[in-house]
Amino acid sequence: MKVYIDDNEYSASEGETIIQVADRNNIHIPRFCYHKHLSVVASCRMCLVEIDKAKQAQPACSTLVYEDMHVNTKSQKTKDAQKSTMEFLLINHPLDCPICDQAGECELQDVSLQHGESKSNYLQFKRVVVDEEISPLISTEMTRCIHCSRCVRFGEEVAHEKELGLLHRGENMEIRSAIINGVNSELSGNMIDLCPVGALNNKPYSYKARTWDLKQHIGISPHDCIGSNIFYHTYNNKIVRAIPRDNPDINQTWIADRDRFGFEGIYSDDRCKRIMKRVNGILEDFDEDMLIDEINNSIRDHIKNNSNEDIGCFISGQTSSEEMFLIKKLFKNYEIENLDHRTNEIEFEYDHNFPIMPYLGCNLNELSDYDNIFLFGVNIKSEYPVLSIRFNEAVKSGTKIYSFHFSPYQEVFPLEKSYCISPKEIINKLKTGINGVDRTQKNLLIVGPSISYLPYQTLFHSAIGEFSKEIKGNVGYLTDYCNSTSGWLLGNVPNREIGE
Repeated sequence: MKVYIDDNEYSASEGETIIQVADRNNIHIPRFCYHKHLSVVASCRMCLVEIDKAKQAQPACSTLVYEDMHVNTKSQKTKDAQKSTMEFLLINHPLDCPICDQAGECELQDVSLQHGESKSNYLQFKRVVVDEEISPLISTEMTRCIHCSRCVRFGEEVAHEKELGLLHRGENMEIRSAIINGVNSELSGNMIDLCPVGALNNKPYSYKARTWDLKQHIGISPHDCIGSNIFYHTYNNKIVRAIPRDNPDINQTWIADRDRFGFEGIYSDDRCKRIMKRVNGILEDFDEDMLIDEINNSIRDHIKNNSNEDIGCFISGQTSSEEMFLIKKLFKNYEIENLDHRTNEIEFEYDHNFPIMPYLGCNLNELSDYDNIFLFGVNIKSEYPVLSIRFNEAVKSGTKIYSFHFSPYQEVFPLEKSYCISPKEIINKLKTGINGVDRTQKNLLIVGPSISYLPYQTLFHSAIGEFSKEIKGNVGYLTDYCNSTSGWLLGNVPNREIGE
């Protein structure tokens, strides 16, 4: 259908709202409560725009478009409505900008400057809200809160853990947690990004730097194999903050708390921050310029006196692909095959029949296309928090999820059936079949990292392979480290070459 915004013609689909059409065509409409991944509540009223056939300005976030609709985002009626709304929202908002960590990237600052008045008619005392401890990672300044409810809706609709709620009404309305330190989900830090006014803040980052003094660097999550996209912010060559980088195919606009706050470990005093060599049982500093020569000399001396089969190397699955390639190249020069990245496994007979590399078996956007998903030995909530968002979306689209695990735990998405049984019982279950599974449906089997820790994982892989053939399903893998896939692909496995 055709829609006219500021006298310009745009195409729109049935069921779209004004703000969706405007955003797609880079037309600015101010907003506070609206977010593309959250439900529409139209509570802030900041997106009011003039519409033909309507007496009063209407909220762009909740008003559906219709054929030949005329919307004016720059008319005097629109400006007056937005100015009035802005003044109302600022009635109780304190002038904390000079000390607020949100200053410089604050939506309220930007919108009030562009759409608000330079002075207010409100001369009475502002209300004050007593702050509470809601989390060890999130600090609160709830006097600044404008009740957009983004944080509340995020917990209910995205994280699926209701940790904050709206209490009371009118002048007494507050956003609170039911218990002290009640906000502790693996995704709770995303509330900080959603808050448009600095009411919810990054506690470890508090008062460390100003936004305009930070340098931004592109990064990837080092804590799991999902590969969430991240921006690292540095100040004086030190990481002070991590925030999500939009990627609709992977993490959308979310990251897990361990990705957001985990970089703090880089600066821990418990870390070895320089190269050291053990001499007579004592660790001594070692010149990094001599490192490669030292490694080469040690390997040559050992081969000369013994055999290259007596030499082995473990490399972490968290190592970069470039480092994995170079270590493979180094050991190949000495014809050494004992190179491995699987530091947590104890049984390896399966690797001759293992795929060239482990991967999920589909794109994350395709999870909702499956009729049935089977999880083996994985707790999505704690091990892959961002992935739980995708599984919730899949369940809403009709996907049934079955979980097979060895110890009791909970997920934040509904399970069709949960089996807490021993690994051998799971193998027997796979051999005898699972009731209600139709081979004509689209099925996906996901093998978690717990399977790789078993002393008989070869039997497990064999049973899963047979079951997948029986139900005509795809098999995917979730690895225990962020770059385990490169470990396989780059030959960091005994008797495998790069790409084999």
